[in-house]
Amino acid sequence: MTRHPCPACGEEGRSVKEITLRSLVEESTTRELDTLVDFFFCACKSCDVAYFAADGRTVDKQRVTVRIGVKENESPRPLCFCFDVTAEDIEDEVKRDGATTIPDMITERCREGLDRCPETNPRGSCCLGDVRRFAKAAGGKSPDEALPACCSNSGPDE
Repeated sequence: MTRHPCPACGEEGRSVKEITLRSLVEESTTRELDTLVDFFFCACKSCDVAYFAADGRTVDKQRVTVRIGVKENESPRPLCFCFDVTAEDIEDEVKRDGATTIPDMITERCREGLDRCPETNPRGSCCLGDVRRFAKAAGGKSPDEALPACCSNSGPDE
């Protein structure tokens, strides 16, 4: 996977496919960008940039048609975009039952071929690793400790 530093915050972003941008960025913005190849996703919580190109073009998170969970502080904080799972869903299940079955549900649905990560997840990739890390951490740590930090001192990343 190709990486490149975000022009706004300097954090390395992961490459995303054109289908992700076409699916999740406002149509007026995609027209302005000319081409949608060689873009990267910035997961830094404190950065307003969602996508950027190596040539400096950027797409602010406000121009993305879904809430980007890793960049949100308030509910709902989406974790799984294919199956509409939020951080709060996992936290609620852990509080109620002492554990969560949500990662297993997502795994099963993915095995059934029901996932559409490149079209639904702003990262353009599977969320299952993020969901499992969050679920594990939700059992005993605060939600902000559940995901690894990106920008130094800026909070959760992936």
